[in-house]
Amino acid sequence: MMVKKLTPNPIIPTAPTHTLGVGVVVINENKEILLIKERFSNIGYKLPGGHIDLGEKIETAVCREVLEETGIIVEFESVITLSSFHPHQFGKGNIYILCKANPLSDTINIQDTDEILEAKWMNVDEFLADVNTFEYVKEIIQSSFSTHGLKHKELEFFKNLDIECELFFPN
Repeated sequence: MMVKKLTPNPIIPTAPTHTLGVGVVVINENKEILLIKERFSNIGYKLPGGHIDLGEKIETAVCREVLEETGIIVEFESVITLSSFHPHQFGKGNIYILCKANPLSDTINIQDTDEILEAKWMNVDEFLADVNTFEYVKEIIQSSFSTHGLKHKELEFFKNLDIECELFFPN
């Protein structure tokens, strides 16, 4: 890469090295968890979620991904865990933000039928007891019960700046 230095010791960004994704734990009042099965995957049922689009807020991605994959409208509650994987898709690393959201609707109506084969509500205890459920996913779900997570918080200082930001702090 050819670089013309306009200032001494410029900071030159590296090429993108990570993708960002969200996974979402959605549990209804009947203690059922919302699950999806992808069309082109053989891993069984998993949490809804996907890529965070460029410039998209985490909360927005959570609501959008759940709606696209299940038709369920949710309200973001908190960030519960954070994971990092490498290598991942496209030979990049992946930072995976696991969140909890509350369902505002309950009727499944998959919008992204190209990607999602099936979506369903399943009893949480049955899902956790299933030998085919990945230990990683079990740990995420159990963490969602044992923590309040990181909640979205706005600070006055950032309201006066010309940037968009999301801040998450322990509750």
